[in-house]
Parts: sequence; structure tokens; C-alpha cells
Amino acid sequence: MMRAVEANPYIVQSLLILLGPTLMAATVYIVLSRLMVVLQGEKNVIIKPRWVTKDFVTGNVLSLFTQGDATGLLSAKKTQTDVNKAKYIIVGGLAIQILFFGVFIIVTAVFHWRTRKNPTRQSKEMCAPWQGLLCALYISSLMTLIRSVYRVAWYAQGLDGELQREEFWLYIFDSLPMIVVTIVLIVFHLGHVINKEELSYNKSTNCENGGIDLGGGPSDEAPFQGRI
Repeated sequence: MMRAVEANPYIVQSLLILLGPTLMAATVYIVLSRLMVVLQGEKNVIIKPRWVTKDFVTGNVLSLFTQGDATGLLSAKKTQTDVNKAKYIIVGGLAIQILFFGVFIIVTAVFHWRTRKNPTRQSKEMCAPWQGLLCALYISSLMTLIRSVYRVAWYAQGLDGELQREEFWLYIFDSLPMIVVTIVLIVFHLGHVINKEELSYNKSTNCENGGIDLGGGPSDEAPFQGRI
């Protein structure tokens, strides 16, 4: 058993590794809701944009606090029963994250499919890579799911399990997916779509300047009346 002076840095490290991806998940949820608003795609959604943010971020916060509380319990462990209890709670928090991400992928896929089948004016005229941004959301969600499933298995197997004995599994199923998510969200940054879209309305830019050609002038209805 590790002494307190040895265990504390390990606990802090585990806490940061465990909770960091949860914050990245919140970013993914917010990106989808903003994109729905920009594309004026409320007719193509199964959950309204304002509820996408509220529902999924609420689930994400629930997962975050569940895992955080369990990690705190793990740091204050007194008996093996406390350790097992903390692990079960962490697995529960990860299961919440997996559930919400599964639903999120379905919501994203339905919105994407409906928008391609029944495109809005914005989706047809926008020059910014909004479909690339949706693909980035798919990749980010898949990578986070892989990481969460790995973590569930990691805690379920315990100290004697293969996943905890061999460190290279951590790099393959935890570090690598999060690196991929980071790179994807940098390359397909939300600002590449939203900022250009706003600029096209405010300054009447065209596609050659990275905006869209509306052809209707400043009297057109503003696209952000339903902004969240």
C-alpha cells in the first residue's frame, strides 16, 4: 500500500486524467447546438438546440461530479470496502457519460441526415465547412466513447487486471483518443463556421472571402434570432 506522500501525487494525476475528457465532451455538445442555430435547422432536429446544450451538458456535469466525488472518496480510502465503493461510483459516472454520448451521436446523425436530405437555405449557401465540423463531432464522440469504455474496463478489472498491469494500454485507449479529439477540434474549430457566418451577415462578405453569398442584402432576416 502506498504511503500518503506517495499516493497524493498519484491521486491528483488520476483525477486530472479521469475528469479532463469530461470537459472536452461539454465542448462537443455546445458545438452541435451552435451549429444547429447557425444552419437554422430546427426543422431537422429531434431535440431543440437550446435543449441540446441544457440536456447533454447537465448529463455531462452529473458524470463529472460523480467521478469527482468518487475520486475524492478514493483518496480518503480507509478500507478495501471504501476502495471498491469508489470504483463502482466511478464506473457509474463513466456509464452516464457513455449513455449521453450514445444519444448525442444519434441526435447528431439524425440532424446531419435530415439536413442533407432537406437542406436549409443556410446549409446550401454557407461556404464554411459545416459538414466537416459535423464529421469532427463524430470522430470526437467516437474517441471519447472508446476512452470511456476503456476506463470502465480498467476499473472493473481492478489492480490485478491486464489493463492496470500494462501501462501501454493507457496510451492506446486513453491518451491517443484524447490527442485525436484535441487535434480534430483544433482543425475543425467552431470559429471557422460561426465567425465566418456572422461576418458574412454583418459585412456582406462573399464565398471568396470565407463567408456566404445571401443575395438578399442587409434586409434579410437575421439568422441568430433563435440564438442560445
